[in-house]
Amino acid sequence: MNKAEQFLNSLGSEIAPAEAFVPVNLLEILDDCGIRLCFDGDLDGEIVAKLEIVGNKKTLRLNPIDNPYRLENRYLVAHVLGHYALHCQPGADYIIVERRREYNEAAKHFLAAVEMEACSFADDLLLPIEACRLVMEKFQGEAQEQSSYEQEHFWKERFASIFGVQPPVYLNHRLRYLGLMS
Repeated sequence: MNKAEQFLNSLGSEIAPAEAFVPVNLLEILDDCGIRLCFDGDLDGEIVAKLEIVGNKKTLRLNPIDNPYRLENRYLVAHVLGHYALHCQPGADYIIVERRREYNEAAKHFLAAVEMEACSFADDLLLPIEACRLVMEKFQGEAQEQSSYEQEHFWKERFASIFGVQPPVYLNHRLRYLGLMS
């Protein structure tokens, strides 16, 4: 069981069968954690998210400059949840700030260990391995009909639409792990 599944179980959530698990309902998870989500126009332009835990009050503020309806925010919220689940001790006060940065594969190699843990948590939460394997099985025939240079794009499009994860850079690590990307 990965850390995202352990975290969901600690909330009392039962992991549904993989095909029913996606796309993950992040608002429900935040609610289960007692975290209020809001958009805060007063955040500095370089801050994309800020989780404040003071006593029993937990608030995740997203910068509205990053359109609240963009799917990138799903990955950002899952990443911050990773910090919350993995790096916060119960009962302690915290402020977790996520600053604007380029999320590309090269940059991921230079992130601190705690950032890598939060990225892995977000991958496991949004792209559960078993669900990914079911998607692979379901679309394998259709993928093989694509030319070899179009297959990567085909898989990125399928995974993005099914799992609600955009832009494709957020899918790269998982697709490489599954052998669907070079």
